[in-house]
Amino acid sequence: MIKNYPDHAANERTFLAWVRTSIAIVGFGLLIARVGSVAPLPGVLTGVLLAFGMLLILFSVIRFHHIRKWIESPDTRSVSHSHAETLLAIMLGMLMLSLVAFVLHGVMY
Repeated sequence: MIKNYPDHAANERTFLAWVRTSIAIVGFGLLIARVGSVAPLPGVLTGVLLAFGMLLILFSVIRFHHIRKWIESPDTRSVSHSHAETLLAIMLGMLMLSLVAFVLHGVMY
């Protein structure tokens, strides 16, 4: 049996959830590129969504390895917040703002 298996499994599930989210973001960007003649500024938003998706995968990999080291460490410490989680939350917030701006731009014109 793997030492601290429940913690490692939870870390992996969280990592896979971030990967699924980033795949959905990239897929949405590719969808906008596909229907680009209908959407305003499709190239810009597609680029933004692809960049967000790739950055999200990168930061989720960094977070996964960082949490794995914490789990394997013999030191006991309280894990309240990490910088990676804050950065991931900021990135998702910026993504939501860009999508709202995209929708409002389409409604207004």
